[in-house]
Amino acid sequence: GQTLTRQLLGFGARSAYQAISFRIQDRTTAITALCRRSIRDDISMLVSIPEDVWPVQADPNWLEIAILNLSINARDAMPEGGKLLVEASNVAVGGRNAPGGLTGEFVAIRVADTGTGIPEEQLGRVFEPFYTTKAAGKGTGLGLSQVYGFARQSHGAVTVENAPEGGAVFTIYLPRSDVEPAPHAAAAPEEEDEGRVLLVEDNPDVARATQALLESAGYEVTWAENPAQALKRLLDEEVFDVVLTDIVMEGGLSGIDLGRELCRSRPDLPVVMMTGYSEALAVGGAEGRTVLRKPFDRQAVVSALKTARRQHALEPQTIEADPAP
Repeated sequence: GQTLTRQLLGFGARSAYQAISFRIQDRTTAITALCRRSIRDDISMLVSIPEDVWPVQADPNWLEIAILNLSINARDAMPEGGKLLVEASNVAVGGRNAPGGLTGEFVAIRVADTGTGIPEEQLGRVFEPFYTTKAAGKGTGLGLSQVYGFARQSHGAVTVENAPEGGAVFTIYLPRSDVEPAPHAAAAPEEEDEGRVLLVEDNPDVARATQALLESAGYEVTWAENPAQALKRLLDEEVFDVVLTDIVMEGGLSGIDLGRELCRSRPDLPVVMMTGYSEALAVGGAEGRTVLRKPFDRQAVVSALKTARRQHALEPQTIEADPAP
């Protein structure tokens, strides 16, 4: 859902676009990882970005999304496997046949595959939003329009052609930057922590993925499929350091209901909520608790759990007594 929204906004030139001066070669590792995750094992891949490639003026995050979309497109065009090439080079363009009517110095980023290619009568339409040649349910028709929107926002262009030897070649032209790029910051080390986490999540697939994420960060995790099961574990006096609960769950109590009950009966136990639905917060509210927006990575969840535990330790705790009969 987030990707679909970004693609729509990108084509409409209303996205949170932040152009900076940067070197594409500094992001070779990230680009390679993105492409590798988007293709299959029967597709070989080469990413070639020489050190002498000029810096560009564009949004680096949107460039990665554009390359990801082109890689997915290439994957779908190679059902029997093949080769994917991502390369960059310095070019000077101008004249009547210049791509997009551009003039000046640009960096050309080529994404080429050895797939089925594109029928000649469709080459002029592939960047139209919602236009797709894929079967129903196999694509939205927004991936290539996002690439087009990104190139135009960057004051560049994108072209497509069929390679003589087969397959399609997409080329993004980004303007050369005259500004010295800021030093590329190394990725922050992933956080680790320890403690016992009670994970409350009704979707088994999401629960398994979240549990693996937490265990890789050093936590001991117990999974409860719903708030009622979580409350039973706590009633059985199992010991936990923090509760991580989804907000929207099927049947009975929600994560917000669970948080309220724990505030009454177990105020010593910090609660972190997670959700992919903004409506859930608008209706019920997180009531001052830390909220994780899905999807999140390991660094985000560890930071949220640490913050909740630290803040909870500073707050005075009181347990509400049950009313006398």
